[in-house]
Amino acid sequence: GQLLMVMDDTRIKGRLAAAQQALAVARARYQRARQSAFSDPKANAELPVLGAQVDQANEDVRFFQSELERVRITAPRAGVALIRNPDDWAGRPVQLGEKLLDVADTHGSRVELWLPAADIIPLPASARVSLFLNVDPAEARHATLDYVNYRAEQAPNGVLAYRARARLAGDIAAPRVGWRGTARVQGKQVVLGYYLIRRPWATLRSWLGL
Repeated sequence: GQLLMVMDDTRIKGRLAAAQQALAVARARYQRARQSAFSDPKANAELPVLGAQVDQANEDVRFFQSELERVRITAPRAGVALIRNPDDWAGRPVQLGEKLLDVADTHGSRVELWLPAADIIPLPASARVSLFLNVDPAEARHATLDYVNYRAEQAPNGVLAYRARARLAGDIAAPRVGWRGTARVQGKQVVLGYYLIRRPWATLRSWLGL
């Protein structure tokens, strides 16, 4: 519920004022037609049209009022706002769907992994993950893999990789947001020969076009 940012509302306020003025005009026309309807058949025939115009103008006012409420962006849950530099967004136009910031728990129970495309292997559901944080590389934290993206993308270090997520075991103290480290994902057991020739065989197949 805490306020995170406020979008520029100048344009919306202007359109709301115009819609409110149009509503006032439509209501005045409707009232004049109602007063004249008893003695003027033409005014009586115009009442349905003028009433529809009042309804439309009222809906326009409600729409811009709802848009005005959306310019104040609040936190959807308790946590900490993650943003690189707030000054970079001040006065900058934003596009629909553009990511501004994240709101995350101060201690997360999930970790993000990047699996290099060159090393990707078939991974079973709920594969075991061992996490070694840079702040404490001697201690392994255990997690369970629960998501792997279906396509590779550029990782923060510039390597083509698959984005994945893992959930830490419930009895492990969760690391702080932003901590980094190395993860080892355990796939199914294979014979040593397959492990040794897997990458050379994959490279040879790509050369031969098999």
